[in-house]
Amino acid sequence: YKKRKDVFQYYRQQCNILCVVDTHFTGEMENEIRNEWGFDAYFSSYSSKSRGVAILINNNFDIKVHEKIPDPNGNFLIIDASIENNRITLICIYGPNVDSPSFYQKVFNTAENLNNEMIVVGDFNLVIDPAKDYYNYLHVNNPKAREAVLDQMNICNLADVYRDFHPDQKRYTWRKTHPLKQARLDFILISQSLVQKVQNCDILSSY
Repeated sequence: YKKRKDVFQYYRQQCNILCVVDTHFTGEMENEIRNEWGFDAYFSSYSSKSRGVAILINNNFDIKVHEKIPDPNGNFLIIDASIENNRITLICIYGPNVDSPSFYQKVFNTAENLNNEMIVVGDFNLVIDPAKDYYNYLHVNNPKAREAVLDQMNICNLADVYRDFHPDQKRYTWRKTHPLKQARLDFILISQSLVQKVQNCDILSSY
């Protein structure tokens, strides 16, 4: 509880929207979490032992949520929102660590029906570019799911925004020691039409 309170206090001062994955929240905890955060919060909860995602929204900018689409298995949450005169589909993902292309097809097909510009953020449990996003891996993890994500990026005209601005930099979001393995499993995909709007976004310099 103390650690979560400190995290919330920090991010309330740092961001407008906080996407959290692998929350381990239950439905019974949601009001408590919302009160601790202090502002609007949306959940796709599963159990106290696994999965779950949440989108926490600050009150310091103009946003109106029109619809939320949670996943009963706690692996994604889709929000249809108007954000400062832009209609956006915001998707928070905690990808299954199995080779499940159907999971990503379901997520993106649901999002496409909203017909908005997209922001997709989270832990995908796969990488976009094995040559740049892996360190000391012998095989590509979840290859069919990876191909499904690449297909949907083409269909939905999405950019790996970090890679667009840092084409050759090798940074990782997951690490295992003994032996050392690293991977960039967490990333942000956005509609190409939004790329210019985020050139100066803090997340691009601190990711």
